[in-house]
Amino acid sequence: MKTIATIGTIFGEDVGPELLGHLVRIYPEGLNGPSSFRLSLPLDDQRTGYVLRILEQAGLSKWPGGQATYDRKSCFRFDVHREYDESDYSGAEYLWMQPEDHVEGGFQPERDAFVFRSEDLRKKCSFAHDDDDGVLVPSRVKAMLERAQLRGVQFRSIVVENDSDSSPECSGEHVDAWWRLASDITLPPYSPSMKVLDRHGRRVPRGTEGYVEIWEPPYRGVELHYLRSEIVSKEFDIAQTLEWSAPSPLLRGLVVSKKFYEICRAHRLKCGFVPVRIEPG
Repeated sequence: MKTIATIGTIFGEDVGPELLGHLVRIYPEGLNGPSSFRLSLPLDDQRTGYVLRILEQAGLSKWPGGQATYDRKSCFRFDVHREYDESDYSGAEYLWMQPEDHVEGGFQPERDAFVFRSEDLRKKCSFAHDDDDGVLVPSRVKAMLERAQLRGVQFRSIVVENDSDSSPECSGEHVDAWWRLASDITLPPYSPSMKVLDRHGRRVPRGTEGYVEIWEPPYRGVELHYLRSEIVSKEFDIAQTLEWSAPSPLLRGLVVSKKFYEICRAHRLKCGFVPVRIEPG
């Protein structure tokens, strides 16, 4: 895994030509046009540290995000993201599903249903995420996963709006049927090490089964963390998180086993994953 630091564009007109020139001398590749600078380097690269120190010495601070005021003359955007490789995935005991392909549609509270247009379900992919980050699979993938006899796997119907004016259909009633991937097994709470907040930014008591927001600053994305003694007590190949970060409790994160991942690789089923971190305890 590589950990990449990113500093958003800094303009010479905001910080002055002297500071801009100093940054460019440290990292010439960061020159972005005639009078601006940005950085994308491994977090542990010496140049990353030098640039951060120079900015802080000049009185600039990292923008905290959220609703905080962003003043280009006094702060800069900074985040960190992880770049995984195959060894990270194959070495993980569990992985969090993060499909890269997207299908428009999702949960409609007024109808209490997951609604999609048939024209949006013509994508040729193995897994997809909807507008609410729910996971969808076409019938061919559903059949493969059913044959594998995976523990905890479920498939739930969706409502498909036809391109014509005819009435909506449910999964299985049309040729290229899609299904919502789910599980009847629920995971234990996230590890106490995770930053879990409510809608108002307040800490949520561990074990709260409800809507939460999860953060791992300065990382752009988060990794899920669980205590080993708790997660090994659950026998599963796919399980849903106790907490959810979507409009409906029907939409929870899906964590899969190494067996599930290996089946995807064997059948060349494309899907994004994030390794799950297992902590002592």
